[in-house]
Amino acid sequence: MVRDISDLSHPTTLASIEYLWPYAVGYSYRPLAQIVISGKLTAVVDRDAPAPSGGSHHTFEDLVEVSLNDQRTTTLVTVEDGTFYSIDWSRDGDTWTYLLNTPSALEWHLVQGASDRIIASLPHVPGFGADATQLFRVGFSTDGQFVAMSATYLIGQPGSGSQAPIQVRRLDGSLVASSTDSITFSQTFSNFIWVGSSLYFADKNGIELWTQSRVQQVLPGVHWIRPKLSPDGTLIVYHALDPNGLPHVFAFEPASGAVKQLSCAGGAEGWFLNSRYVWYQQERTLVSTDTACDQLQYCSTGKNFVVDVTSGVETQSDVGWIADVWPRFSSS
Repeated sequence: MVRDISDLSHPTTLASIEYLWPYAVGYSYRPLAQIVISGKLTAVVDRDAPAPSGGSHHTFEDLVEVSLNDQRTTTLVTVEDGTFYSIDWSRDGDTWTYLLNTPSALEWHLVQGASDRIIASLPHVPGFGADATQLFRVGFSTDGQFVAMSATYLIGQPGSGSQAPIQVRRLDGSLVASSTDSITFSQTFSNFIWVGSSLYFADKNGIELWTQSRVQQVLPGVHWIRPKLSPDGTLIVYHALDPNGLPHVFAFEPASGAVKQLSCAGGAEGWFLNSRYVWYQQERTLVSTDTACDQLQYCSTGKNFVVDVTSGVETQSDVGWIADVWPRFSSS
């Protein structure tokens, strides 16, 4: 469902969209859904088509736009025998980008108006069971100047220019930087986030900051997972593993470099509900009877919390999972 949480004490339901995902139960990172602007969102919907007489079975993925006013859906893109790995919209909702794995290539698309262009084509990625949200990512800079792509799965394979596994481009599609440039990215680049035209990313050495002039280290030794920017643009929330493999939720302030832990115990998948409150999923270390925790070293306790980043006070939440939140920070 989609809820209005302007008043956290009295949230209201705007739309129920469960009908879009009849097979979504139990899949933590699917379906992909993103709020575009207030009043509409987009979602990836899996569907099957019966095999033609004498032919083979076909699978389809649709990217659909949903109006929150009347729940009317409009199909934006239909893909046959392909998989959307990542999608992002510009802050004004006019431009969007997606990473699509087809049987022949991993395609990076940029859509402006009626124009859907492939701005880079990389080698096809074989099917795998890992979490694609950590291995593949596209995203617009919050000032609207750049768009970035990371295909961490392909790092180590030969490729430059439009086939480089790490790329930053302008919205006209021109290449600004890649993993083969003199201002180089680490060979383990992943989990990036934009603040203005500055790109923060995780590599083997920690968290680095890319600008058009240089790359510099900002959080040595930190390996964050799925960072999110606060609506006011002042904090980044993420989770990271301790030496025992248990994740904890942290907040990083880019302006000062300060970091503080938000989760009292184990925690993961932090989301800003607004610039003051962060939702997260509580985690615990595995015990001998655990059998279904995705081959991780930790498992959900079944409880979720909202923490006040100012006071540190936690409150248990009945929200089970978050796909996206609105509004997002824009520096324009």
